[in-house]
Parts: sequence; structure tokens; C-alpha cells
Amino acid sequence: MVFSLKAALLPLYFWLPRTYSAAPAPVAALFAIMTKVGLYAILRVQSLIFIDTPAASAIAGWLWWSGLATIVLAAIGVVAARDLRPLIAYLVLVSVGTLLAAAALGTPPP
Repeated sequence: MVFSLKAALLPLYFWLPRTYSAAPAPVAALFAIMTKVGLYAILRVQSLIFIDTPAASAIAGWLWWSGLATIVLAAIGVVAARDLRPLIAYLVLVSVGTLLAAAALGTPPP
């Protein structure tokens, strides 16, 4: 849950658009990078700790659905944005959801 909050996944992303909009541009850029670090932490913990456990498939399913829901609601935020700063914040959310959904799908073994 902590990494999901940092990666700004649904439903824990409601803090992000207002925070990114209020921050100066260099700080918002660092925030965007740190959001990706939260996503990396989720994927790293999943691949190192939960890979050989019975919970692995449930976690992968949860991450996939969470990524899809983040994409959908962030896309609605993109369409509804009236200013450039909130638009960019929602686009960061779309990218996080896309990365998480793609990584959660994984690839079948050869």
C-alpha cells in the first residue's frame, strides 16, 4: 500500500494532481521521477519477494486492474483539465498506469 501511494495508483492518487499543479516546475519534475520510483519499488518487491508464492497471481491481477483503473480515471482527468499544469499531472498518472498494467501482464516463459 505504501508503494501504491507513492506510485499514485488508484484510489491513492487523488493527492497528486493538486500537488503537482501547485509545485514549481523543477519540483514537479522531481515528483514525476519519484512517482516512477514508487512504481519500480512495487515491481521490484513483487519480482523478488512474491514471485514463488501462491499470492503472486493475485498480486499480478490486482496490479493489472489497478493499472487499468488508473489509466481510465486519469484519462478522464486529462479530458477535464482546463489548465496545463493539471493536464500534465494527469498525463503522469496515465503513464504510471500504462507502465504498471504492461508490467503486470508479464510475458509467458519460453
